[in-house]
Amino acid sequence: MSEYIELTIDELLLDSENPRIGETESQNEALQKIIEEQGQKLANLASDIIDAGLNPIELMYVIADGDSYVTAEGNRRLAALKLLNNPALIRRMAMPPALQTRFLSLADRFNRSKIEPIICCEAESRDEARRWIKLRHTGQNEGVGVVPWETLARERFAGDKRTGDVFEFVMRNGAFTGEQARRIANNLSGTTLGRFVQSSKIRPLLGIEVDKGVMYAKIDPREILKPLQRLVLDIAEGRVDSRSHNTVDDMATYLKRFPKAHRASLSKKTTPRPLAEITIERRRRSAKVKPPGKSLTRVSNPRARSTVAPAKLPFKVSSKKAGAVLYELSQLSASDTPFAGGVMLRVFLELSVDHYSSKNGLPTTTVVGGHKKDLSLQKKIDQVVAHLEGAGVPKKELSPVNRAMSVKNRVFSVERLHDFVHHSFATPSASELTALWDETERFFEHIWQ
Repeated sequence: MSEYIELTIDELLLDSENPRIGETESQNEALQKIIEEQGQKLANLASDIIDAGLNPIELMYVIADGDSYVTAEGNRRLAALKLLNNPALIRRMAMPPALQTRFLSLADRFNRSKIEPIICCEAESRDEARRWIKLRHTGQNEGVGVVPWETLARERFAGDKRTGDVFEFVMRNGAFTGEQARRIANNLSGTTLGRFVQSSKIRPLLGIEVDKGVMYAKIDPREILKPLQRLVLDIAEGRVDSRSHNTVDDMATYLKRFPKAHRASLSKKTTPRPLAEITIERRRRSAKVKPPGKSLTRVSNPRARSTVAPAKLPFKVSSKKAGAVLYELSQLSASDTPFAGGVMLRVFLELSVDHYSSKNGLPTTTVVGGHKKDLSLQKKIDQVVAHLEGAGVPKKELSPVNRAMSVKNRVFSVERLHDFVHHSFATPSASELTALWDETERFFEHIWQ
């Protein structure tokens, strides 16, 4: 099992079996090959170490070798440190004059005391180290390895949310089947979508504009949704990519060939609004829904509805936030917006359980290893059910929620609700959502009465 240790530069050895450079016979040969392979990139790394220190989220991974430690992971960092710590070594190694001059200048700025001791992770054996190094360097490995950020994630981190705002606008307001949503989640290229929405010549065809880094709707959002929904799906299903639509003319021709149902009516101007703030209200044929807090009664046939939660309920919700979530559940179409319905149902369940726990003095946290930790949702549900039983609620009224929530791998289990939130492959069906509400409504009624 790996352990954390503190070491000095002198105690660390370059790996003679480093896959980056191949096997070597000596420390000097290993260092020379890294210099030749990395060049100015190694100097850039050395400069960053001087300015910011060693990366705290990527420790060197080492294996004991007598009184020294072989660096199984982190050889570029160690090579930079060896050079920075020894100007004579810089002069002795073969490298272009410009690179040597730069390293000597960096060595003058290097302060060893700010780097040492170096916190390392020690593996018991090379076999143990090999497993983790493989996951670090050989791709996603079906999610077990390092999963790199896609374009949308990189843009969010960098503060450039333009493409991300467009994507989230489409997913928040679009109508996709469960299978289409899975394809989008797994296959959408943020780079390709970005080429369209970040082009100043293409945006006008979509009815959007950029002002100070924010994406705005220039026309009726429903009109914007038409081409964007088609575009997102075409990218996810492989009909559009950066090779097939490489130029502005290619992209414009593609959009102009959309059938009328997928083209934006650019004449429907509106006051510009940020896409990130727009949720399109769905036009429904059903009777007007009253917000939570009004006097409501139980519907006669809850399974005949199309929404996740019924429009009429036998209880009032005293929490403003939970009430707002419940109101949205009574508006969301279980078939048109299954992902939103699954997530919001999970949110309402936890808000309800936390409300009851707080009202009745039930714990929502525990202490593990001296640290406070939130109780799992399942444990909170279990203690609420037990408390309700102790308060005289008949078991037969609580048994449906016990069955629905606690049987592992059942479609209504807490695990399934977690999947709706955290896993792109988990697609709730309309029947699952409405049945889940029907089985747990009596539980919610006891919580909020």
